Amino acid sequence: MNRFCYRSGDNADLVYARSKPTCINAIALAGGVETIADVPQGATVCIFSGDGDFYLRPDATAVLPVTDITDGTAPELNPAQWDVHDIAQLHLVSPEDTIVTLSFYQ
Repeated sequence: MNRFCYRSGDNADLVYARSKPTCINAIALAGGVETIADVPQGATVCIFSGDGDFYLRPDATAVLPVTDITDGTAPELNPAQWDVHDIAQLHLVSPEDTIVTLSFYQ
């Protein structure tokens, strides 16, 4: 896997681009149905991108919040990136059909 890093461009400190991911998975979520995605062995960072809203929870069931969840177990809405070095599975759910990409780095 590629390491996650930002490199400067021609403008030195003004332009940065992240390194290409080693593994990119696309998950087609059906509205209201949880999908579980395995974290590839050796992955330490995952960048998420979706064409709609999605909720994510590590290593536990993700549900659409319809009432308050105040015990610390709520899924996160549209996270940008996570450190996944100690996560085996990502649990995703969306209120509508949505595509989410998972870009993994070592």
